[in-house]
Amino acid sequence: MRLELVLWLVAGLMVLIGGGLCLAVSLRAAGQGGVQERERELTDRGPAVCAYLGLATLVGGLAWQGWVKRAWPGATAGEALLLVAGAALLLGTWVSHAGGAPHAAGGPRFAGSAGLKPAGDTEGAVAVSGRLAYGGGLLATGVLILGATVLAWIVVPPAAPQAHTWLFGLRSGLASLGLGGWLFVCAGNLAALWQGRVNATVSEAAPGTAHAVLRASYPWLTAALLAGGSWQMAAYAVPWRGVPADLWLVVAWLLGGAYLMLGSARWAKRLGAWPPAVLSFAGLAAALLAAGQAGSLFW
Repeated sequence: MRLELVLWLVAGLMVLIGGGLCLAVSLRAAGQGGVQERERELTDRGPAVCAYLGLATLVGGLAWQGWVKRAWPGATAGEALLLVAGAALLLGTWVSHAGGAPHAAGGPRFAGSAGLKPAGDTEGAVAVSGRLAYGGGLLATGVLILGATVLAWIVVPPAAPQAHTWLFGLRSGLASLGLGGWLFVCAGNLAALWQGRVNATVSEAAPGTAHAVLRASYPWLTAALLAGGSWQMAAYAVPWRGVPADLWLVVAWLLGGAYLMLGSARWAKRLGAWPPAVLSFAGLAAALLAAGQAGSLFW
C-alpha cells in the first residue's frame, strides 16, 4: 500500500475517535446534566488531540503525494476532498479555541472549556450544545477522509500538466478553506435540531458555532473564486469556462452568503431551526460536488 494511503487511513481513524469521544461525553452530559470533574480532561483535550494528529497525518499524506507526483494536491476528486477535510479540521479547531460560539455571560466555550455546569444551568446547556456540534463535525470529517482515501485508492489518474502551476495550487488551497467549513456548519445545525427536540431552550451555541465557522471560511471561498479565474486565464486564456467544479463552487458561495444573511437578520430568528438547517445541507452538498468534480477543471 502507498505511504500516503496509510497516512490518510490513520488520519480518518484518529478524527473518528475524536468525534466519538466528544459526542459520547456530550450526550452523557445532556442526559445527566453535566460532566464530572474526572472527565474534564477527556472532554476538553481528547477530541482536540485526535483532531490535530489527524490533521498532521492528513497533511503529511498530501505533501508526500505532491512530492512524488511533482504536482499540487487537488487535481483529482480524492485529493480535493481530502483538502476539504483538512480545511474543515483546521477551521473547526481554530474556531473552537477562539471561542467562536456565543455563550452565556461568563460561561464556558464549546471546546477547550472548563467543564459543564449543573443540569438546570443555561451555561452548562450551551456548552453541551456546542460540544455536540464540534463532535458531529469531527465525525463527518472522519467519514469524508476515509471515503476520499478509498476513492484515491481505486482511482489513480495521472496529474494534469496544469496541476504543476502555482496558481492551481493557490486555487485548490483557497477553495478547500472555503468549502471545508460547510462540514461543521451542517453538524452545528444538526446539533441544534436535535437539541431543539430535547429542550427548546438550549439550542443557541450550536448554530452560533456553525455561523462562526462559516464566517471564518467565507472570505477564503470568495478568494478562491478570484484565484480560480486567474488560474484559468493563465492556463486556458479565458477567465470563466463554466466547468461543473467551478459552477458548484459558485453555488456554495451563494448559499454561504444567504446563510450568513439569514443568521444575522432579526426577522430570521422567528423562522426556527429548519431554514438554516436546509441551507446548511444544500451548502454541504454543493461543497462536496465542487470538490468531487475537481477533474472537470482540466476538460
